[in-house]
Amino acid sequence: MAAEHDASTVDVLMQAAADVVALAPSVAIELYRRVLALSELDDDRRLDIEVACLEPLARAGDIDVARARAEALFASARDEEQRQRIHAGFAAVLATAGDLTSSTRHYHEAETNEETRAAEQCLATGQRVLLGDDPAQIAVDLSHVLATTNDPHVECAAHQGLALTAGALCRFDLAAAHALESFRRFDPRTMPRAGFLIPDVWVASVDAFRDRFDDATLLFERVGYEAERRGELSTLVHTSAALGLVAFFAGKWDDAVSDLDAVLTLADETGAKAHLVTAHAGLAGIALGRGERDDARGHLAAGHDAMRTGLHLFGVDLLLWVSASEAFGTGDVDGAYAQLSELWHLTGSMRGLTQFRSIAPDLVRAALATGHRAEAAAAVAEVEACAGTCPVASLAAAARRCRAMLADDAQGAVAAAELLDSTPWRLDHARSCEEAAALLAASGRTEQARELADSAAIEFAHIGALVASERLVQTYGLVRQTYPDTAWDALSPRELEVAELVSAGLSNPEIAQRLYISRRTVESHVASAIRKLGASNRTQIATRAVERRAGEVERRP
Repeated sequence: MAAEHDASTVDVLMQAAADVVALAPSVAIELYRRVLALSELDDDRRLDIEVACLEPLARAGDIDVARARAEALFASARDEEQRQRIHAGFAAVLATAGDLTSSTRHYHEAETNEETRAAEQCLATGQRVLLGDDPAQIAVDLSHVLATTNDPHVECAAHQGLALTAGALCRFDLAAAHALESFRRFDPRTMPRAGFLIPDVWVASVDAFRDRFDDATLLFERVGYEAERRGELSTLVHTSAALGLVAFFAGKWDDAVSDLDAVLTLADETGAKAHLVTAHAGLAGIALGRGERDDARGHLAAGHDAMRTGLHLFGVDLLLWVSASEAFGTGDVDGAYAQLSELWHLTGSMRGLTQFRSIAPDLVRAALATGHRAEAAAAVAEVEACAGTCPVASLAAAARRCRAMLADDAQGAVAAAELLDSTPWRLDHARSCEEAAALLAASGRTEQARELADSAAIEFAHIGALVASERLVQTYGLVRQTYPDTAWDALSPRELEVAELVSAGLSNPEIAQRLYISRRTVESHVASAIRKLGASNRTQIATRAVERRAGEVERRP
């Protein structure tokens, strides 16, 4: 009777775990642990349960524990059949950790039921885009899968992979269509976010590539908020990195620092290292722009250490670009060109998923300065071809910037700056204005050059890129910018929003719920507001908010 009772309990607990694993990985783990505590389990059943624990452990932030368990299971496996079952769970763990190279290998070694295997193979195939494989061939493979299946899980993974291939080829409208199809088929109740199965994150990413920063930010924040509520910390790493990148190029550097610091903290806590290169690169770029050279070098060194692990190519473009920027700053133009040329060739197969629209103008500038005109012309032609695939203003502006440099066309550079002014790419807009000013000055149009240089200096100052702002002040004899005028002006729009809610008496969890952002993000914004306002705690934020409102009332006519 005891054996029958145990068997019945196992069935109930296993069904309960299956019902909640996608939405609450920590709850599923506890249910699996209860099953494993029962004595009446044969070895095969116990192995299946231990393998089932691996993926939710990784999503809940225990990647190192999951990795150790998988390796122990491999060591104790009795035969090849058992090893193949372990490969599938370990592949999901490795993808969640950011090691797409090893994950793809283990997916191919896995032996599961036909439908599960098809979905896993689609995930592995899609991941190959981020490893530098040919996106056109990957698209052919995934399209074949779509034509031969009606399983929604397989379709979800295939459409996500096709979104990546289309994005890599700069076909962003097609990428958006596939990302939405993947998202429509994604059922969070039955489909765990194994590894890179994150269709809503890719929907937002494609929005950002299409200049829709506000839409992307809202979706990234909502996905991160829901992930934190579920205890799915690995997804929070993806959304924090994405938010940091958007804020970096939008010129909201304080927000970018908060998000990218969160990536590093989460990586230490969970072992989810998918975005270490991106986080260190972004933080290095901001530190360089602020004149904090020691911090920049520290982040660059850490970023290069992470890049050498060879997990995937995501973020490598940003790291080498910032490294080249440091070389430019020290007068090492040859070194800058070497790094830019390396990244351009290294990331060629996934061009559209990189920050190429920001990088290409620097590559052209460095190539021309070092006598590599043919390479500059080839880069210009490629960017123009990319811009021709999709009507995105920032892409068209990047092509114009590159062409203007190649042709010494001051008016073309001005047109590029004007076009970028209609986009959310504020860092690129400031840099484009500086480039146009230099070409105008070289052609003798000094007054127009000073006007554009002044616009660039003001925007750089607002962003916090003080080195560039001061460079323009010195070069063109401009009035030095004194932004911000008050401590409150130093707050980013999101920090200001959070500070107002703090002053209204809301707790961090209440603010997170009100704004649909993670509690970690709220904590970061509160800490930043306290620092910028010269406060020592939340109560003083409220006091300063009252004083601010009182001052505004007094100034009214």
